[in-house]
Amino acid sequence: PYSGEPLQTIFTATTSASPVLREDELSGATRVSALGSNALIRRELESGILSKARIVTVDDLEVAQAECGN
Repeated sequence: PYSGEPLQTIFTATTSASPVLREDELSGATRVSALGSNALIRRELESGILSKARIVTVDDLEVAQAECGN
């Protein structure tokens, strides 16, 4: 359920090999859509962001598991 606090939305779409979004840059309710991390050598998000996520969605689970950089 939505808590009523302002929602921050961040989109990333890079081919970066190192995180472009750090955990300490997020606060409160935040939606992150990381579109570019689709290979083992790519990593848009710090690990802590994913480990604290309430929901993680992918368009194809098998492909995401095979290609994940995060």
